[in-house]
Amino acid sequence: MSLLRKVSHRLRQPSRRGHQVDPSARLHPTVRLERAGVAIGARARIGGGCVLVGPLKIGDACFLNEGVYVGPDVQLAENVALGQFVRLITGTHEIGDPNRRAQDTIRKPITVGRGAALAAGVMVMPGVTIGAGAVVLAGSVVTRDVAPNALVGGSPARLVRDLSTD
Repeated sequence: MSLLRKVSHRLRQPSRRGHQVDPSARLHPTVRLERAGVAIGARARIGGGCVLVGPLKIGDACFLNEGVYVGPDVQLAENVALGQFVRLITGTHEIGDPNRRAQDTIRKPITVGRGAALAAGVMVMPGVTIGAGAVVLAGSVVTRDVAPNALVGGSPARLVRDLSTD
């Protein structure tokens, strides 16, 4: 077997050691599962170049497009869709004195509710909850909680309209 063949064979299946990945989940060969505790539900589809940092939970039938970054302490409910290059960032710093503003790192969890959709390039900041059925428009920066069935967009993301009447 040639070296190229050996390497490509190794890349076909991301390492699942220390993780709980449902057998029906489909992960692109270039998905990186970092740190222990990544849980991926049934029928989830994870695109190429995604980085998933545990501990985190991805619910059943979720779709993560290519290039998505999901930090630790994130929970995605079932049927969540994340567009290309979405970033779910849970780490931040305490603010210190003028000699060193960025102090100790702290984690603030992110939760995304059932059926929510985040379009391409969305960045969700630490401690945010996105409600069930919410939609976040492309390129938005989400700094505050998003209500269920809300359509939000912009930087920072603001309510565009309520989708619960549609």
